[in-house]
Amino acid sequence: MRYKDSMKYRWILSLLTIVAVAMAQPKPRLTARVSMNSGLRNPQWEITSPADLGKVKLFLKDLPEAPETKWPNLGWRGYLLMNEGVEGLPAQVSILRGVVRWQDQKGIHFYKDVHGLEDWLHEQAIARGLLPKQ
Repeated sequence: MRYKDSMKYRWILSLLTIVAVAMAQPKPRLTARVSMNSGLRNPQWEITSPADLGKVKLFLKDLPEAPETKWPNLGWRGYLLMNEGVEGLPAQVSILRGVVRWQDQKGIHFYKDVHGLEDWLHEQAIARGLLPKQ
């Protein structure tokens, strides 16, 4: 193999490696779960579009504090958002009956859902056939 061919081969291999690494990087997403089944798998979907991720961020912006709320262990438990690489959001957010429970490194915080995140998630779950139309 000549030197030029060898360099061309190495360049192509390097480019393919860069592309493969870039494709392997997980895209930021939220997993939205309808928390309604005790002992059974709860339905869920992925929120990945930049527009929808931006909406969620706006829903969670500047929320007023709420009193600490006891979350049920059985039956309907609202919605759970699990963060997988979305900057500016905590690891987990739960929403139930107008209360947002925000869990991050500093602990658990409670806020009022004044921007309508719970309603939006409910509409999304219905649109995906995960909940019946009411």
